[in-house]
Amino acid sequence: MYAHPKEAVATFFSALFANQIPEAEELLESVRFEGCQGLRMREHYRAQIHMQVGEHVKAIELLLQAEARYGSYIGITVDLATCYYALGNIKLYRRCLHDIHAFVSNQDLRDQLQAPRLVRYACWLAEHLEDLGEIGPALNILDVLANECETRLGPECLAKLNIQRLKILSVFENGRAVADAYAALEKMSSALSNSRLRVDCEHALMVAEVQLFGPVHGEVRLLRLVNDREITQRERTCAIADFIYTSSIFHSPPDGIAMGLKAENPEGAFEHFIFSFNARGHLPLSEISYEMFQLSWAGQLRLLIIIAKTANQAEKLEIQKRIQLLLAGLDKKSKTYWLKLLETQLLHRDSPVTLEIRHRGDALYIDRYKLRTGPKETLVKLLEALSKSALHTDHPTDLICQALWGTPFDLSSLARLKMLAKRLNDELLETLGQRRFLKVTKACVSAQTPFKLVHAECERMG
Repeated sequence: MYAHPKEAVATFFSALFANQIPEAEELLESVRFEGCQGLRMREHYRAQIHMQVGEHVKAIELLLQAEARYGSYIGITVDLATCYYALGNIKLYRRCLHDIHAFVSNQDLRDQLQAPRLVRYACWLAEHLEDLGEIGPALNILDVLANECETRLGPECLAKLNIQRLKILSVFENGRAVADAYAALEKMSSALSNSRLRVDCEHALMVAEVQLFGPVHGEVRLLRLVNDREITQRERTCAIADFIYTSSIFHSPPDGIAMGLKAENPEGAFEHFIFSFNARGHLPLSEISYEMFQLSWAGQLRLLIIIAKTANQAEKLEIQKRIQLLLAGLDKKSKTYWLKLLETQLLHRDSPVTLEIRHRGDALYIDRYKLRTGPKETLVKLLEALSKSALHTDHPTDLICQALWGTPFDLSSLARLKMLAKRLNDELLETLGQRRFLKVTKACVSAQTPFKLVHAECERMG
C-alpha cells in the first residue's frame, strides 16, 4: 500500500490513459487516502475511471457526491462540465463553464492553485470558450495568466499558454500580433521535452506559418509533424485539417504535397467537412445544412465562413443569415473577431450588396433583412446618388449634402451625413459582416463595396 496518494498518482494516470482500467482500479484501491482532501481525491479519481470508459452518468454521480461530502473544487467542476457536454446537457455544461470562468478570473482564487494546475484549467477553459465562439474571453484569460504568471511558470506551463494563444490568434488576428506570438513560441519550442506538448507546439507554429508566410512555408513543418513518431492519429487529422482551413481562409486551398495528405476515418465531424471541401473545391450549403448542426458553435461558424468563399450569391445570403443568428448571443469583442474573419470570405468586390426598397413605407431591405437605419427618405436619396456611378467614384460632399437637405454645405450638414453613414456602416457590420460600406470625408463621399439599388413594387415583394 502506498503511504501517500502522490506516490501512486502518476502510475494511476498512466494506466488510466492507456485504457488499462483493471490496473488503474487496483492502483486506486492500494492508496491510503487521508483527510477531506484525500477522500475527495479518491472519489474524483473513481469518477475519472468511469469517464474514461464513457460512463458519464455514473461519473457525474460520483463527482456530485464528492462535492457534497468534501467541498467544491475546480477540478471536479471541470470534469462535471466534460460529462455534461458528452451527454448533450448544454445548460448544465454552460453553468459549469461559468463557474470555472469565475474561478479563473478571480486572482485570490487563482492564487490557491499551483501554477501548473492553474494553467491546465485555464487552457481547458479557453479551448471550450473558443468552441462556443467566445474568442474575446478566451484570449483575455490566456493573456492575463501569461502576464501574471510569467515569473512563476516553468517553460512547459508558459508554452501551454502560448500554444493555445497562438492557435487562436492565427485564425482571428493577423500581422504583428501573430508574428510576435509566433516568435515567442518558436523561441520556447527547442526546450520542450514532453512529447505531447512538443507535437502541440509544432501544430500551433505550423498554423501561424501558413497565415504569416503562406502554405508553401507551412507545408514544410506540416510534413515533419505528420511523420513524427509521437503523433497520434487524432493529432495528425487535426493538423492536416487546420492546414487546409488556414490555407483556404488566408490564401488559397493547398495544391502541393499537402493536397494529397488524407486522414483515414477522421473522428471529428468538422474535420470530415474540411476534407470534403478540400477534395471537391467547394461544399454546397444545401448538402450540409442538416449535418452541420452536430458541430459546436464555433465549428458551425468556421464551416460557414470557409464555404462562403465558393458559394453563389443566393447561398451567401443564406450563410449571412445563419452567421447572424449564431453571433447574436456573443459578446461584442467576440462578435468583432468573427465578423473580421467573415469579411475575408463573404463580401468580395465581385459580390454586390443588393439593396431592395419596398414601396410600402419606403422600407429598405437587404434580401429579407429590414434595415433600421434612418431617416429612410434621406438614406434612399443618398444611395440613389451613389448607385448611378462606378464603385469608389468620389462624389463632392457639398453637392451630396445640398441634394439631401436642400441647404448650403456647412459643418452641421457634414456631421449629419457622417452620422447617417456611420449608422448604416455599423448596421451592415453587425448583420452582414460588411465593413465600411460608405466612406465620408469633408471633400467627398463614396461607396466602398459595389451595390445596386432596386426599386420593387410592394405587390411583387409580397
